[in-house]
Amino acid sequence: MKRLQHIILLIFLTVPLHSSAQVLNAPKPFMTKKIFKDFINIHMDYPEQDIRKRNQGKFVLYFKTNDKGEVIQKNILQSVSSGIDSIGLDIFNKILWLPADYSGVSGKGESVFTLKFKISKFEKLAKRRGYRHIDIPYRPVDKSYRIYKPKSLDEQPEAFTQPYKNIEELIYSKLEYPEDALKQNISGTVKLSFIIEVNGLPSNIHVIDAVGGGCSDEAVSIIEGIKWRPGIKEGKAVRSLKIIKISFSIKNRNTPGYIPAQNRQGTI
Repeated sequence: MKRLQHIILLIFLTVPLHSSAQVLNAPKPFMTKKIFKDFINIHMDYPEQDIRKRNQGKFVLYFKTNDKGEVIQKNILQSVSSGIDSIGLDIFNKILWLPADYSGVSGKGESVFTLKFKISKFEKLAKRRGYRHIDIPYRPVDKSYRIYKPKSLDEQPEAFTQPYKNIEELIYSKLEYPEDALKQNISGTVKLSFIIEVNGLPSNIHVIDAVGGGCSDEAVSIIEGIKWRPGIKEGKAVRSLKIIKISFSIKNRNTPGYIPAQNRQGTI
């Protein structure tokens, strides 16, 4: 998969439906704004039937969350087509949310999620990212959107690493030591968590341990470009949690660093 750089974004708007002086922040994605935008670009799809019919427009979803950020209610406010609505819902259902903030206290919240479907922008996106539609690498798939930890899986997810021997070689073949980190003599290990979706693509990438000089951004970019065979539970592809460390060492920057075992546990 090509690394996402300078991609035309197709979405995004998240705003509170009702304003309140007490609400500092409506529910928002667990991902940072940049990682969230990349997530949309990675997972965006467009039904060929809707492209042929020239169906375009905004998919608008109203939703409520509890004090843990879990979605407890959702309703489509604006529909485009059954196929487009299905994709909009699937993308929304993948997102982990932070709860609403009431003067520093988490609480129930509500917001609106808008995803714009425009054929010309999708065509440009597909060309830039290197794939038009998203292939499912394993069927059947679990449709519950439940996230499994590594120890509960029957089969661990595996990265598609060809032509490299393993994920370590794949990661370090992609790694470009950030110029700012070189200038500032910065080394360290970036620790990230993310979800491997049933379609084999990453989502909800979160930097647990950051390294300056652009190293954290480089690590995120690498993870965004890796596709996986998803974890398997009871014969179905499922969403699963993954934690990875990527080492940046100026002294040994051409030598692969440490990547934890694929059954490493962690929490978001």
